[in-house]
Amino acid sequence: MGTLTKKIEVKIDGLSNKDYKDYNFLNIKLVQELLKPNELTFTMEKISLVDCAEDGVFPVPKKLMGAQVNLTIETIRFDEKDYETSEKLEFRGT
Repeated sequence: MGTLTKKIEVKIDGLSNKDYKDYNFLNIKLVQELLKPNELTFTMEKISLVDCAEDGVFPVPKKLMGAQVNLTIETIRFDEKDYETSEKLEFRGT
């Protein structure tokens, strides 16, 4: 039995993670617990190194405050009999 992740997409105010070409999205984690709100966390890491003082300015965090965040995960689940089931999980929050 196992699960294969087919596709992960994070949208921030309608912009896909593919639109943030200068950043890698890492450590994407969705926590669901009883009697608690769902919690989505991820890390945005700038790809390029800082070459000068202007490169050290990151305008993205200010844009993220209060932004609408959508997460879509598409998976394929396998069981002991090699039966495949496709599943899609969607999360929306601010």
